Amino acid sequence: MAITPRLLFLKKKWDERLSERQAKDSSHPQDANPMDFLIDIDPTKKREYTDWLCRTYVSGNFRYEDRDRVKVTLELFNRYKHRLPVEQRDIGRMKTEQAVWAIVEGFLPKEDNEDSTPGGREKKRRERAKALAESELVDGELTEGWIVVSPNTHFASRWWAKGTRWCTGMETDEHYRAYMETSPLRIFITPDGKKYQAHVSTMTICDAKDLTQDFGQMVKRLPQAALDLLRKDLVDCFENADLNVLNYPEDCPPELLDKETIEALKRKFHEIADRELARSEDGWVLKIHDSKYAKWLLFLQLENDRRLLPGNRGREGSCISLSKNGEVVDVIPFNSSDYDKAGTSKLIANVIATEDAKFIESCAERLMDNWNESLPAVSKFATQLTKEFPDQYKSDKFWQSYTEGFGAYTRNESFVTPPHKYLTEEILPQFAKYNLARVPLSMITSEIVESGLMHSGTDGAKFAQENDLFRFVSEEFLFEFAIHDVGNNTQYVPTKYLTSKFVSKFLEYRASNIGILDVATDFNRTGISVITEEHCKQAVERSPAAIASVPKRFLTPELCHHAIANSAFAINDIPKDARTAEMYVQAMEDAPETLAYVHSKQIMIPYDAFLNAVTRSPANLGIVPLPYRTVELCSAAFSLLDSDPAPWQIEEIAKHVPPMVARYIPQMRTLLEKEPYTCNWLAGSYRNDKHIREFMPLNEDELPAALPRLFREKGSKDFMTMPDEVIAIMQEFEEAMRLNSSQMHS
Repeated sequence: MAITPRLLFLKKKWDERLSERQAKDSSHPQDANPMDFLIDIDPTKKREYTDWLCRTYVSGNFRYEDRDRVKVTLELFNRYKHRLPVEQRDIGRMKTEQAVWAIVEGFLPKEDNEDSTPGGREKKRRERAKALAESELVDGELTEGWIVVSPNTHFASRWWAKGTRWCTGMETDEHYRAYMETSPLRIFITPDGKKYQAHVSTMTICDAKDLTQDFGQMVKRLPQAALDLLRKDLVDCFENADLNVLNYPEDCPPELLDKETIEALKRKFHEIADRELARSEDGWVLKIHDSKYAKWLLFLQLENDRRLLPGNRGREGSCISLSKNGEVVDVIPFNSSDYDKAGTSKLIANVIATEDAKFIESCAERLMDNWNESLPAVSKFATQLTKEFPDQYKSDKFWQSYTEGFGAYTRNESFVTPPHKYLTEEILPQFAKYNLARVPLSMITSEIVESGLMHSGTDGAKFAQENDLFRFVSEEFLFEFAIHDVGNNTQYVPTKYLTSKFVSKFLEYRASNIGILDVATDFNRTGISVITEEHCKQAVERSPAAIASVPKRFLTPELCHHAIANSAFAINDIPKDARTAEMYVQAMEDAPETLAYVHSKQIMIPYDAFLNAVTRSPANLGIVPLPYRTVELCSAAFSLLDSDPAPWQIEEIAKHVPPMVARYIPQMRTLLEKEPYTCNWLAGSYRNDKHIREFMPLNEDELPAALPRLFREKGSKDFMTMPDEVIAIMQEFEEAMRLNSSQMHS
């Protein structure tokens, strides 16, 4: 069906949780999207039940294999819900599919089971005989009144499933075959007629309503004959090395694990799940266990002592065990999540305590050989092996594995330098690539230094700088190193190598980069005048922001104006002591919004520049310093409005107009007459205007004729405030607005 907006929403809502549930549902194809089958079993045209289906599936209420059964339940509910009590018609109130079934089960058409004709009775006898013939029944004398049966065909499975909701009793044999591929179906009927169906490879047992029961608790109730069948199934699960069973084997009930079953499982696991690393003549064995099944074996060997079993539920990480004559002495994890330094040290100590030199040497070799560069913790494990195994047990093979594997490919800081005889010409450049400091100084060559400098980052560069290793490389390589990492490596090049020729070549190469001036500044430590005026012009031409890095000797007004011409906002990058009124005016002409950058205590900005900025955009009135907000300038802002502007358009400008000016502007008078309720709002906005009290040390003789003297000194020249007469005018204006507001409300 078409994907509607509602289904897209539900996919997004449930996608992550559905994926998690799918991973735990062994009956669900892992390459399919769980949302698809949930949509398919929703019988409504608008997929009204899909959200509920997602919720109940995610909660674990049913499995993929139960989809046909759930669909039948929903079809009955959708067809007959109008006949249900009102409180039962909302499926959202139902927590499980079984709860829905309980209220609609009565609407299910009854099968004709009361056929009392001779033909009907004969048919029943034939079906019963066929089902019994295709089933294995345990002798009733051994079952304490229970019926213990194993259906061998789909027909027999359906016959025994009558009166239940098991998916194995449906018309199609899909589910029956899927279960039988991994272990048999076992059906148990209690003396009082209650039915249960168990399946060992999935560790599930369900009642007649298909509700999952606690496997461990149920096993305790079963007769011995039924228990023996389940134990046999447990061992048979692993025939032919088929490990696609028992998702969480450690959940297997202890009641199934009698001594004979454990011994049988040990034999199976030894064949399919262990890798032997080393063995001594007197029975010591070192093994690596690569799967959750192997870890379960350890659990069995340790007599159910879970404290010694590393790893979490279902984790696939490896474990290493040390045993003597089949008895486990020590277990440690071998993955990053479970790594335990103390446990590793204990294992090494236990291996050494065997006092079998050949065995100890073999253990060291094989453990090192199993390092894994993708797991950081295993690198730590390899470091411990190298440090804690005595030197007499470190064979040529041990060091070869170390140098070619762990030593050459990991960045672990706790590096142990191998004996020099193992440091070959092929290995050393790899060492240097990850950390130049790993290479003994006596074995340094130009190839090794070049490999280390270009790959080992800051640590390698510092090591080369401290030990004067740049002497091993050519001028051509030094140049390549300098331009590497966007030029940041220049800081590591010793001064004596920064010749005028080298620096000029570097700057020429970097001329197209915005950082040229910043990088070149580092060269000034050489005493060479490496920055030229031409370099600065090129940098500013490419990026006006580069004006911030231009040395003072080249920071001319012409270059600053050139930067502003390319970008008006470069005014903010020019050092403050280099700015002039002309530069501010130029910036404001190109981009009036640069008004935000022009406030200065030292520079007198011409009045016309502010008037021009407001004429270009009335919004700029809000960033004009108060001394310049004259009647003329504020009127210019209003003049740009339409002939009949909306009140909100006037308000946007009006909130920036000083009270002493407002009374002389027609638009302000009109606003107050038409919208008296705005008076208080305007007063509040004006008081909060961030530029109202902006300090501007103006020369009174240079003020435009229209500007009154609004500021006076108070305490010092760097502190100025509004004079008393201006405050009085503001108070008068606010009082008038208050009265207007009162009249409006009255």
